[in-house]
Amino acid sequence: MTRLLVAAVAASLLAPSAARAIDCRRAASPLERMICADAALRKADAALGSAYAGLLHGTDDAEIRAMLIASQKRWVAARDTWLGDLDAADARTIVLGAIRARTEDLSGRAKSDPARPHWIAAALRQRAFAARFTGGPFAGFDTACYFLPVGQDRVYGCFGSRRFQNGDRVCTLSDDWASGHTTETRTVGRVVDGAVRTVATCTIGGGDDAECPGPENPAGRWTRPAAPAAATASATTAPAGPRAVLDVELASDAEAETWLSTCLTDPAYPPPDPVPAAGTEPGSRPPARAGDPNGK
Repeated sequence: MTRLLVAAVAASLLAPSAARAIDCRRAASPLERMICADAALRKADAALGSAYAGLLHGTDDAEIRAMLIASQKRWVAARDTWLGDLDAADARTIVLGAIRARTEDLSGRAKSDPARPHWIAAALRQRAFAARFTGGPFAGFDTACYFLPVGQDRVYGCFGSRRFQNGDRVCTLSDDWASGHTTETRTVGRVVDGAVRTVATCTIGGGDDAECPGPENPAGRWTRPAAPAAATASATTAPAGPRAVLDVELASDAEAETWLSTCLTDPAYPPPDPVPAAGTEPGSRPPARAGDPNGK
């Protein structure tokens, strides 16, 4: 049994109480005390705990249960970090909205199979997609989640990197949030002597790299490091421990999966940059925010 599976089994058995409803007898932080002192917040928190417990009971798959537990612990940590010092006048409304939104997320059902929770269906699809490739030590997810200010509200969003490996090819989609918008970076890499060397990168939605070429941006370009010095400098070694192999809060849409499939299976990818027609101006399209399990 792998270390990752052992950890998944242990996590699924323990199901940390920190990710369940608040035990008001042990409320310690100002945020927890505020929730416990308000009937509507207490009711909403209890409903969230029930939705989370129901989701866990919806599968006996150790990896999926471990992913669900890690996701909920991550949400609780983000709640405490980002909603713990709000202005008193706004705190109750914002926290109540955040709890109800999370409950709705966890309670969603799959469109293709309404009897199955959406998160579990999404995890199974994510696993099936990854199974098309060899996998390897460079594959996995690195995720960070925040409550982002949107007007007077706070919206929970997850960003990070989705890495897939097929033999010596590693393709990565990374989403970052800055200055009110999302930037997606696409990276093509190759494993050489136990490290990933960057072959090419591009971005969608702005960033330091060239804008990705595509039907909506025929003048797009790839940034290609010069060999060998730049490629060696950009080498990435495998992580010391296993990355998460599932994370539905960094779910890929159909367009992203098409790009990943091409990147991972075509040894000649990326192709040479296109020659733009006269008068063509570079363009871009903003990517959908990663990590929205309700993008069903």
